[in-house]
Amino acid sequence: MRIHKLSANAVSSVVVILLSGAMVLLVRQLADYHPTEPWHVAALLGGIVALSLVHECLHAFALMSAARLAPSSFRFGVVWQALMPYCHCLRPVRLAHYRFMALLPLFVTGLLSMALMLEYPSDAMAAFAGITLGVCTGDVWMCWRLRRFSGDCLALDHPEEIGCDVLPGR
Repeated sequence: MRIHKLSANAVSSVVVILLSGAMVLLVRQLADYHPTEPWHVAALLGGIVALSLVHECLHAFALMSAARLAPSSFRFGVVWQALMPYCHCLRPVRLAHYRFMALLPLFVTGLLSMALMLEYPSDAMAAFAGITLGVCTGDVWMCWRLRRFSGDCLALDHPEEIGCDVLPGR
């Protein structure tokens, strides 16, 4: 199961724009909305960089906890052509664990960014919430593509492409 990097970037970009726009429209309806100040933009950019690191670390954390893998079972890096950081698992894992790994950043960073947006309503925080949810598009897409396979199958993360090889279970 693979997702082409360019396709993932294109779809994620559209989703980020749509979600960020929707979040900005939503946050402007809140009673305690604050217009964006110049420092918000710098905070947004710093938050995006931090989000990238946290997102990939959450992938590793999910498999370290669910599949009981050691930190040495992972390789981290950036695909510079696609501006995509990655966390690559070197060992096969149960597909149920792979799905958990793929979706954990959506729930952790997504819920946190939504809570922050509601607590500190501004355009920048709304954009950050939209970005946070939108960057999980590839992960959700991959889980959708894997839906027909049993959780007992094995998933072997592909070392260079987005996706995995699905193997019969043990």
